[in-house]
Amino acid sequence: MPSIPEYAGSRAEPPELVRQLKVMRALYDISMDISSRLEIQQVFMTVVNRAAWLLNAKSSMLSICEPGTQLARVVALHNLPFEYEELVTNPGASAAGHVVATGEPIILNGLGEEAGHYPYNSLLSVPLTWEGKVVGALTVIDHREQKPFTEHDAQILGLLANLAATALNNAHLYSQVVQLNNSLEQKVKERTEELAAARKKLAQKAKQLELLLSATVYLQEEERAQIARDLHDGSSQLLTGALYEIQAAQQGIEKGCGAEALARLERAKELLRQISAEHRRITTGLRPSVLDIDGLPGA
Repeated sequence: MPSIPEYAGSRAEPPELVRQLKVMRALYDISMDISSRLEIQQVFMTVVNRAAWLLNAKSSMLSICEPGTQLARVVALHNLPFEYEELVTNPGASAAGHVVATGEPIILNGLGEEAGHYPYNSLLSVPLTWEGKVVGALTVIDHREQKPFTEHDAQILGLLANLAATALNNAHLYSQVVQLNNSLEQKVKERTEELAAARKKLAQKAKQLELLLSATVYLQEEERAQIARDLHDGSSQLLTGALYEIQAAQQGIEKGCGAEALARLERAKELLRQISAEHRRITTGLRPSVLDIDGLPGA
């Protein structure tokens, strides 16, 4: 992890300046560590761990405001009992709740000496602010060397809280991008499945149409063959018979056999009537049945 180089000043530098430089270097390292986290829960845990380390505190916790309220929910703990996790506090009901309500840091020292039997001796809590709004509170508990927390400690923790607020906002934006990306991927997947189903359905319909077309062509060929058979077996033979009778009648007339010729012509007429009836039968079979049921408009 990149960090600010150690200050290379002279040994005569004032101790306060050296301490401030160390704090700046530590804050830089912490900012790099926090900003490298993209998952919100990772940012939460990094903030509380780094806060305890920076202030040399035994414990720490991070509380985030519930949207649209002043309620503060504990989202991350360092070296504290798990019953504190997900704890929700009202304004004024706890140090974090007071900080969220007022937007001001709070320092409490010597608590173990009071009759309230606090489970800790000292506490420092500062607000997390983003775009002028308090979004949470960062709290450290009990100095490891049993020292009281100071205003200087509050300033340092406040700087860390500002870094944390920026990192949390970035992590929140990243989470939104991930959710949007997942949503888009899900929509693309669903749309792809819909298109695949539609293509499959179209392919099935195309296959059905192909089968229907094949069946139609087959029926048309069968119909043509049936018409050809009907004409050959019916009309053609009747027509041949009629021609034969007409020729015979012509020969009878030439021989002077008028009565026989008339009989032949009558048989020819009968054969022609049969041919006409056969043609009507064939053409009637070719008409769509809907014409007989609904007439021309229905067809």
